[in-house]
Amino acid sequence: MKFFVKGNNGRDRVLSRVLWCYLLFIFFYWAGGFVSFYDRFSFSPEGVARYFFGAPEFPEIISLAQLTQDSHIQIVTIGILLLTLSALILDNGSPAALKSFLAVFSFISAVLEIASGYLVYYLGRDYAFIRLVSFFLFQTVLLCMLALAAVNLLKKERGADKGDAPRPNWWSSIVVPFAFFNVLFVLVTSFFFIEKIGKTPTDVFLYYHGDVSKFTRPKTFSGLFEISYAHFLSVPLYLAALLHFLSFTRFRGKAVLAFFVMFSAVADIMAGYFVRFLSADVSSMKFLTFWVLEISLIVTSLVLLRHPVDA
Repeated sequence: MKFFVKGNNGRDRVLSRVLWCYLLFIFFYWAGGFVSFYDRFSFSPEGVARYFFGAPEFPEIISLAQLTQDSHIQIVTIGILLLTLSALILDNGSPAALKSFLAVFSFISAVLEIASGYLVYYLGRDYAFIRLVSFFLFQTVLLCMLALAAVNLLKKERGADKGDAPRPNWWSSIVVPFAFFNVLFVLVTSFFFIEKIGKTPTDVFLYYHGDVSKFTRPKTFSGLFEISYAHFLSVPLYLAALLHFLSFTRFRGKAVLAFFVMFSAVADIMAGYFVRFLSADVSSMKFLTFWVLEISLIVTSLVLLRHPVDA
């Protein structure tokens, strides 16, 4: 992650090649976004309304649990994506104010992109256009960042960029927006937990062991493993990016905080197995580890916001 702070990424030939491949993958992600969006919404307010509320003659509203699950996954991927792209565009010959604005605005557009689904859900069919506007805004910002990053790498490789262009404060341009983005992640994840699992340890037990009143079956090992397997990759990547910035702060308890975040994350993932296959008494542990993790993440964001470095 050295280019988060130092820049000059295009002068290292190996790193330069890696970043070109990275940008190519992100371009595929950007282009695939149109395919995915069209497959769901068909680029029209009517298509968006149909996805959220069903056909007018046969209304069927999408579940809030499904909506929060989609945004829960989206936040992790978009957060890491914008974090790296923002770092790349800061080391660019463009005006510092423009680079800083684009880095910060990318996170704002991502928040609008994620929040638009909830706005449509709560406001109704007449506001389906919000989902379209937020999508195209985010795609436009993402394309601009890709273009700036590509131009920057090209100039570095050709020696056209002498490296004397003003570089914005990387902490306020990257870390601060990411810290706020992490707060959004906690809010969505907490809402998802309440909607899907519940508000009490008893709800946790019924979620894993089945609830006759809701016609839900006990969770199987294969079902639990499918979920935890994906989390064992995405969660460490996200937390490594977030906790990496703690090392730059002067906060004295950063080592303890980082341990709490990582330990509670692992415990939260594994607790589901314990509840289902070891003892019902472990339901309280699953409930506790989840909320310890969420609180620790909020504290991490507060530390990053209140203990900036001289960047």
